[in-house]
Amino acid sequence: MIDTSTPISRRAAVKACTALALSAGLSMPPVTRSAPAPAGGGGEANSPTPGLHHILRIHLPLDVAERRTVEVLDYCRRTGCSEVLLFTTSYDHAPSFQTLDEIRAYVNAIQPRIEALRHAGVTVSVNVLQTLGHVYFPAAQEKDFPFQRRVYAGGRVSTEGACPLDPKLHDWVTGAY
Repeated sequence: MIDTSTPISRRAAVKACTALALSAGLSMPPVTRSAPAPAGGGGEANSPTPGLHHILRIHLPLDVAERRTVEVLDYCRRTGCSEVLLFTTSYDHAPSFQTLDEIRAYVNAIQPRIEALRHAGVTVSVNVLQTLGHVYFPAAQEKDFPFQRRVYAGGRVSTEGACPLDPKLHDWVTGAY
């Protein structure tokens, strides 16, 4: 039986689950690295490897996107990372919803960076960060983004995101992708 009278943090829960899994003798997948791509890029992909599949999740602010792309390529070569997921916003630059026009403008502006990564053999995907539902959604944005807020089982209204069942959110997500 689980004691629910004492609150537990997410960190403590993860640590406890990890300790339990390790104490049960569960084997972890082998961590191997693929051979780094040639120094000049050139289209050779980092080969898939057994074990851990590493996806770098990052936002490229437009003001530093070119320099940051060089750094990402270097990182991929050094670590064998073969996939990059680009977020359209950053937790610290634009932590909430953006209009569909803003998303479209960012993706269009970042397209040359995406092509540079793909030319070097890196698989690239783009994700609209807010659709994950765990980004702060300030009340000031409710006028521009009139989505039903997520409500927890106990009835508390969330400040972190919109309700995934809201038809208005569905329309926004459809337009964003």
